[in-house]
Amino acid sequence: MGVLKKTGCTISLPPFIAGPVTIILIIINTLFWSIPGYTMALVKFTLRSKKLQPVISSVLIRIVEGWLNGLMFIQDLTDNISWDIQGLDGLNRKERYFIICNHQSSTDVMVLLRIFHKRIPFIKFFLKRQLFWLPIFGTACWSLDFPYLMRYSKDYLRRHPEMKGKDLENIAAACERYKDQPLAILNFLEGTRFTTAKHKDRHSPYRYLLKPRAGGFATALYAMGGSIETMIDTTIIYPEKRLRFIDYVSGNISRIIVRIKIRDIPPNILHGDYRDDPDYRREFQTWVNDLWQEKDTLIGEIAARKHERNGECLHSATLKRRETLEQTDPFGVLKR
Repeated sequence: MGVLKKTGCTISLPPFIAGPVTIILIIINTLFWSIPGYTMALVKFTLRSKKLQPVISSVLIRIVEGWLNGLMFIQDLTDNISWDIQGLDGLNRKERYFIICNHQSSTDVMVLLRIFHKRIPFIKFFLKRQLFWLPIFGTACWSLDFPYLMRYSKDYLRRHPEMKGKDLENIAAACERYKDQPLAILNFLEGTRFTTAKHKDRHSPYRYLLKPRAGGFATALYAMGGSIETMIDTTIIYPEKRLRFIDYVSGNISRIIVRIKIRDIPPNILHGDYRDDPDYRREFQTWVNDLWQEKDTLIGEIAARKHERNGECLHSATLKRRETLEQTDPFGVLKR
């Protein structure tokens, strides 16, 4: 079982105080690091020299690491979570990874940042290019070289057939900058957060998961040109079903289970044309569906063990009560 090393002491606060205090501290930490962050972003935008860009990006990553260290310290102040983690061994900050994970809440990102902090490169994820125009968020993602997806709609391609395949070419060209860098790219294959309503509406064949969307993952693999051969398959479970962000920062979540499996991406999956090669597309979908079935089975097994433990505790409590009753009422008067 993995143990998270804390950077400071834990302060016990009532949830209605811990939540607002943690959020305020997160905002202060973010504002503090945004000053050097946006200064360097302006420098990066102004100085377009190819020789200086990697240096500036390196400084920006150091600033983000400072922000993350502050974030981890803040979480330590109110974190009374019992972490049940398996599979962290073997990770390396200098390697290149794809991360796939089930998605239930915005808390998932906080959990991933926490468990992988200083174990793998800073986590990035593919964004739609339109999001880069959002104030603050878009600027931060642009300055940190987040990869982006630029897709053309079917209607656009019908009107401009000469542009077919150009979006994938542009994505691949944009990802050339990551060719020799340590990298960790996150992909929530379900594409959205799990809810009971979505599970029912989408007729998911899985008990605890939505159907995975293989296309986005295939595009990301294509964009990286097969240069990322290792995948961190992560499963997050909230046994108490408390998974809101406010529950996380308030200390209302007492236990989080994380299972990690480091996998080699099969050679036949690393290279292929998902959009125009039906055989590759079918093979890729089968591979992803098998991964998701294994993940669904894992969640079911952990849930079953939880129910067994609850049943054992209830049985133990019943026996203890019976023994106490027999000691205090040997003639069974109280049972009548």
